[in-house]
Amino acid sequence: MMPRLGWVVTITILVLTTKAIPAPGGPRVEEQFGNIIFDQADGTQRQITNLHMDGQPTLSPDGKTIAFIRIEGKATVNGEPDFTALWIADGQSGNIKRLVGSNTSNDPKLNMQSIHSPTFSLDGHFVYVLADAWATSAAVHQVNIESGNDRFVIDGNTNKVIRSGQYRGYLLVARHKYYPPPRMGSYNPVDVVRPDGHVEFTVPGTEIDDGVDRVAPWLHQHGWDAW
Repeated sequence: MMPRLGWVVTITILVLTTKAIPAPGGPRVEEQFGNIIFDQADGTQRQITNLHMDGQPTLSPDGKTIAFIRIEGKATVNGEPDFTALWIADGQSGNIKRLVGSNTSNDPKLNMQSIHSPTFSLDGHFVYVLADAWATSAAVHQVNIESGNDRFVIDGNTNKVIRSGQYRGYLLVARHKYYPPPRMGSYNPVDVVRPDGHVEFTVPGTEIDDGVDRVAPWLHQHGWDAW
């Protein structure tokens, strides 16, 4: 049985209505009752989907492509997460395409039964998602928006892309680690990770309890952004 990692929260996001006010001069994307809505730069709206099964929309850096998560089926075993998939849409035409998801595997690095939390790469050519994997950690995957090919990057429970500064394009990944002997127990630092999965370093101060709260001040200190 694959573990369930926080999907209850994700389901709540999918079924509730969220409303985003378009920023002046820029497009925005939102979810309304499980449908994806594109708020265009001129203030008009385009409804992208209408199945009431979609959520977690995010917009590409150029404001043209939308990535979102679709619920494709209920879990067949009690306690397992629902089947979900990553889809993309063209904001102008409204055309949508399924990229990856709803695929089960006994290998946690390959299991894509339940994916969530999409975010675009800096160049907009890839979407990073989290897939339920291990009992204590999800898996970060990189999905090519043209081919749909997906690649396991690293274990982690959150992922953001650094948008500016020395490490722009790298990932910020919260990970579950265990102290080396003789010390016992685990901790959850935030690592700066290259897109190929190589860990550059751990964000200073995140090796302690609630260390993730140190990430925002660290970014602010350097004048960097990440989302």
